[in-house]
Amino acid sequence: MVQDIVGLFIKAFESKNMGNLLRVSHLTSQQQKDYSRIFGLYQSLSLKVIPSSFILSKKNGVAEVKFEVSDLVNSKGQQVESAAIWSKIDLRVVKKDGQWLKVIIDQNIKDS
Repeated sequence: MVQDIVGLFIKAFESKNMGNLLRVSHLTSQQQKDYSRIFGLYQSLSLKVIPSSFILSKKNGVAEVKFEVSDLVNSKGQQVESAAIWSKIDLRVVKKDGQWLKVIIDQNIKDS
């Protein structure tokens, strides 16, 4: 179930679909604004799992995975590199009352 939730997040993020992103995650209003801005700046972007970052604790009911935004293509169709703080995303999925819930994003978006 956790893989399904994370997969839906990845698909929504990479397709820059804010509606679907909101269906699978808890975003603050500021994060929503920041993602909308970022999605508008890039024609395409991808998420890459940071190796060995996936942690699943069934006992504690928490799953965590870290991503890095990669393969950025700007509005002019040019590949760009980003070392901005927003290019690192930490996701957490928590289990409550026996159900895995939406993705929680631990991230500060500063610059793009």
